[in-house]
Parts: sequence; C-alpha cells; structure tokens
Amino acid sequence: MTCYVTYHDKNKEAWPYCYNNDYNLSGSIVIPEKVTFKNRTLTVTGIGQFAFSYCSGLTDVVIPNSVTSIEFAAFSACTNVEQLFIDDGEDRLGLLYSEFKDCPLKYVYFGREVSIDGYRYFPFYSEGIAEVSFGPNITEIPDYIRNFSNLETMILLNPTPPSVSSYCFNNSHYINLNVFVPKGSLETYLQADVWKNFWGLQERDFTGIEDVVTDGNRNKAAIYDMQGRRLNAPKTGLNIINGKKVMIRK
Repeated sequence: MTCYVTYHDKNKEAWPYCYNNDYNLSGSIVIPEKVTFKNRTLTVTGIGQFAFSYCSGLTDVVIPNSVTSIEFAAFSACTNVEQLFIDDGEDRLGLLYSEFKDCPLKYVYFGREVSIDGYRYFPFYSEGIAEVSFGPNITEIPDYIRNFSNLETMILLNPTPPSVSSYCFNNSHYINLNVFVPKGSLETYLQADVWKNFWGLQERDFTGIEDVVTDGNRNKAAIYDMQGRRLNAPKTGLNIINGKKVMIRK
C-alpha cells in the first residue's frame, strides 16, 4: 500500500509506479505505518513519485505520521479525492510540488507541519478546499494557507492560538470564515492577534464524533486504525472513519 519504504539501516526499496493508473483502487486509502517485505517489517517513510496518480476511484487519502516525504505528483489526477488527512506527529511532512494536483480536495486535516520546498506548481489543487483543520500540535499556521482562497470553515484543535501572519487573510475571510476553536479557549483566541479579527470565531467540543457522516449506518462506514488495518467497529482512541480522524473516548 506504499511505494517507498526505508529500512532502519538506510537501505531503500522503491516502486515509483506501483499503483499508477490503477482503476481497481477505490474509496479510502490508508497508508500503513508498517509493511512486511521480504520477511522484514519496515517503517513506511515516503510515497514515491506518481505512486497513485490517475487512480480515479480513490476518494479519501490518509497519511500516517511515519511518512516524512511525498514525492512529485504522487496523487496527481486522482480526480475524485476530496478528503486528505495528515496524521498528528512531530516530524514534518515534506512536499515539493504537484503531489495533489487536480485532486478536487474539499477537506484537509493538518496534524503536523507540512513544508513545501518548491513553488513551481503548488502541491494542492486548492480552489475547491472549503474546510481545513489544524491538529492540537500545530503552533504556527503556514503562509500557504492564503492559497486556499475559497475557505468556508477553519478548525483549530490547539487551545493555545497558533501564530499566524495577517498576510494569510483578507477582509472577506474575517467576515465570512467560520473559525472553530476548542471549548474553553474562546476568550484566549479573542485576545490573540489576527484571530480576534474573525467575526465567525466560536467554540466547539471536539471530543465527540460530530463531524463524521456515515450515511446513517455505522456498519457500512470505512473504519481503520492508525496502522491501516480495517476494523469492524470503532475502538477506543484514534480511528479513521470515512477518511476522517475520530477520537473515541471510553
């Protein structure tokens, strides 16, 4: 389920086109943190160039925190991918350009820092992105958020306001963008530079599963753990349900 893995001894195995143009792939794809290859358990650290390009059946992509690089055009022209989830973690995810070109993304979750090392072609086809979420470990909102010109909703899971440049937003954003922050942190955000300018700043309790839509039947939902294993039902802790991260409390 991955195209580029790195051994702990720094040797590499690469399959740069392993799923390219594979019409049999459909629905959600959850890249696992570990894979078994030649009787060895390997940590998945990267996704190779063109790895899933033109896989038009994909709808959701989940990147685990073990992955630290995605190469050129890895998911380009996946013309039905609307949701991208980048798992929480401390190691940054490095992108170059065109990784998600022509993906009609509508929702992106950033659980860790995502750095863009080249601007020749922006990694995201960003015009359609209506909602972004930034995880609890995010302390700074990247400047490239300004490229998401049609945002309607921004969710911030860090109770401490992340630093952000006023250059990222315009008057239309301040008036029309809904910004949700963790319950109990609204007053802190109202005192913070830039965030205090949003008219739609409001609190939300993020401990439940209110954002998950499963067509009314949980048994039909695509449920995975963070290692990419399919589950029959959600378990306590982090789950991926229909491409979105869900925290299930006891």
